[in-house]
Parts: sequence; structure tokens; C-alpha cells
Amino acid sequence: MELCLLGSNIDWEITKDVVAMFISALSAIAAFGAVFVAFRGLTTWRQQLIGTEKHRLAQAFFRAAFEFRARFNEVRHPTFLTKEILENDGEFSSLKEKYPQRFESLQQARLKLEESAFEVQVSLMFEKDEIDRLIRNFLNIQYELLVAVEDYVDGKRTNDLLFVVYKPVRSEKDLIGKRLDELVNQVQDLSKPFLK
Repeated sequence: MELCLLGSNIDWEITKDVVAMFISALSAIAAFGAVFVAFRGLTTWRQQLIGTEKHRLAQAFFRAAFEFRARFNEVRHPTFLTKEILENDGEFSSLKEKYPQRFESLQQARLKLEESAFEVQVSLMFEKDEIDRLIRNFLNIQYELLVAVEDYVDGKRTNDLLFVVYKPVRSEKDLIGKRLDELVNQVQDLSKPFLK
């Protein structure tokens, strides 16, 4: 009976207000919690998108450097296939006429490398000076090969020139090949942190 008397002494209006404030406070806390979770989720999603894009750009840059090296070595391949030097009328053309075709694929690979380097620069992944220096070195090595091939085709036949035009069997004599490998390794080292 005493319990009933206690229940009758309660001011239900104040109790309803207290319960309403408590429910409002819980709703506000829940809303703030939802906003916090949503903000953290969006931040994580954004970082994941940026990481994925940087991974894609680094991979494209690395792949372009490998393609440049492959096309470079194709130009230096010592033999021409019959289909490369055979004209439509069955006549053989001179090497001077056919080397530009090999250089065309090398030029395309270098342009692809430059485009990839530009995208990497725009995304601010690497320092501009470092990328510019690398691309300049790729261009210089391509130009060095072009000049060596032109001199060789024009009749200059020194051993130093021969080891630039053709990839020697013994790797210690392949100085231009080693320099190219160093450039590709630099691209690899720059790209590695983004490829994990």
C-alpha cells in the first residue's frame, strides 16, 4: 500500500519532461555518433580512392619504363627479319630505310612514358625535378642510340659504336644497356611505395 501512495505523490508532468529530455539527449548523442561514423567512413573511402589512383598511376609509369626498355632493345636487335627488309616487289631494302620503322615503336614508347610521367607529376606523387631529370635521361639515351645507328649505317664501324647499335652478348660491354637499366630501376624505386 505504501508503494501505491508513493506512486500517487509523483508529479507526472515533471516526470514526462525529464523522460522527454533524456530521450532527446539520447537521440542527439545517437545523431552525433552517426555523423561521426559517416565522416570516418567517407574519409576512409576517400583515402582508399586516392590510394587506388596513385597505385594505378605508379603502375602505368613503371610499365611505360619497361616498355621503353623493350622497344629500345628491339632497335638494338642485331638481325632483321626477312619481312622487315623485303619490299612488296620482292626486292630487299637497305637497313638505312628500315631502321626508322624500329625507331617509330621506340618513339611511341617514349611518348607513352612522358605521358605517364606527366600524370604522375599532376597527382603530386613525385618531385617535378626528379621526374623531369628521369625523362630527360630517357630522351638522351634514345637520342644517343639514334645517332649511333645513323653513324653505323653511314659506314662508321668502331667497336664502341657497334656496342651501342647492337646489344653485345657479354653484358659488361653493354654500357648503354646498363645505363638504361639504371633508369628503369630508378622508376621502379620511385613507384614501389605506391605499388604495395
